[in-house]
Order: sequence, then structure tokens, then C-alpha cells
Amino acid sequence: MTNLLEQMLNKLTGAYCKDPNSNIGKLFQIFSSGLTSVDTTLETISLWRDIDNAAGTTLDKIGQNFGVRREGTSDPIYRLLIKTKVRGMLAGGDVDTIISTTGALFGVDASDIELEELYPAKFRVIVDETNMATEYMEFSAVASAVVKRIAAAGIGCEVVFYIPIGCEVHSGIAVHETATEQYSLGKEI
Repeated sequence: MTNLLEQMLNKLTGAYCKDPNSNIGKLFQIFSSGLTSVDTTLETISLWRDIDNAAGTTLDKIGQNFGVRREGTSDPIYRLLIKTKVRGMLAGGDVDTIISTTGALFGVDASDIELEELYPAKFRVIVDETNMATEYMEFSAVASAVVKRIAAAGIGCEVVFYIPIGCEVHSGIAVHETATEQYSLGKEI
């Protein structure tokens, strides 16, 4: 006997038989079975509508609601684009939001992202490619456009990817008593 059927039978007044095998009990079994089926279906729909669980055409429809085109991306990447678009719609265009959204978009820790001011009304977001997974690089052009939309109105934005070369070059000038210039190039690994 299901919990819902048991609750329904317990709500009956004393004038009715509360046995699940009685006529009223059988009627309530049919009714509770239908309600349980509807409840299960509604839970499944709720799970599918959740952006973290949605897949395929359901995810496409969620993306259409927010104006995000799939453009051939996989479900996890498309899900990330939708979430970023929502975050951008709710964002105020401040520096912290831009950095955290860029980190989420490219799968990079926010502390690894640099923000450089170019002019009073323009900035550059610098992302180290070595910290990014290859699937994030596949949609970098689309993601860069999303970062640019997050910036406040009238503010220019560039997204730059770089790969560090792994060595440092030092050069300097030293003036000695003999007035000769000395140049040194050193390599530090």
C-alpha cells in the first residue's frame, strides 16, 4: 500500500471501510496510482528544465529563451554559455563580474585572469591558454563576444589569449669606472 493511498484511506470518516481491498479502497488505489504517475512526470519535467540536467533539444529551447545560439557546441559548453549569458544579463559590468565570468567561461580560476586598463574607456582581459582545456578553446570567439557584452555600455573590451614561453630574459646596462657599457643576456628556467 502506497503512502498516498494510506493517507487517503485514513482521511475517510468512520462510516466507510478503510480496507484497501474494499470497493472504496480499490477506487482510491486507482486514483492514487494516477496521482503518483502525474507527480513522477512533473518531477521528470522539472529535472529536464533544470539547466544543469537539460540536454539536446531541451537545452536548445532554454538557450533560445536567453538568445544564445548553439553554433555546434557540445551540451556542457552550451550550458556554460547559457549560464554566462544569464550572469551577464544580471551583471552590473563591474571588474569583479567581468573577471569571474571570464573565468567561468574559459574554465580558468579567476585569480589567473589579468585585467589591464588601456584607455579610460577600454580594458583588456588577458587569459593564459595553458590553464584552459581544449574544449574551451574551441568556442573562444563566441565566449569572447559574451565577455564583451558583460562590460558596461560604452566601455571597450579586448580578450587576449597568451602562452608563456617558460623563460625570462634579463638585460641591463652597467657603467664601470672605465665608462664602458656592459650588456648581459641571461636565461633563467
